[in-house]
Amino acid sequence: MMGQDAFNSSTIRTLVLYHFGTEILKEELLSKAEHMIHTRLLGWSNLPALDIKASIESMMFDFTANELFSYDLKKMEANFSERFTNMVQVLASFPLTIPDTT
Repeated sequence: MMGQDAFNSSTIRTLVLYHFGTEILKEELLSKAEHMIHTRLLGWSNLPALDIKASIESMMFDFTANELFSYDLKKMEANFSERFTNMVQVLASFPLTIPDTT
């Protein structure tokens, strides 16, 4: 039984490091992030005015959703990130009563 736990632990560790380790971050995620940033900056440079905070939030959401859920920006609605942010804010605003806490 102990050998199986060690095997499971090392397998999980290997999978986590493969997907979230420093090497994969250097090789894949940074280049993808750099490409998205470059693309967005080019698009923003053609706008007469820009809400930088909202634009950066949208870019970060799109990048994270693409990496975690294979979210395709071209197939979804343009304001999907705004709708998701609003939904999370609504859920966070519900009062939650937990006994024995302040």
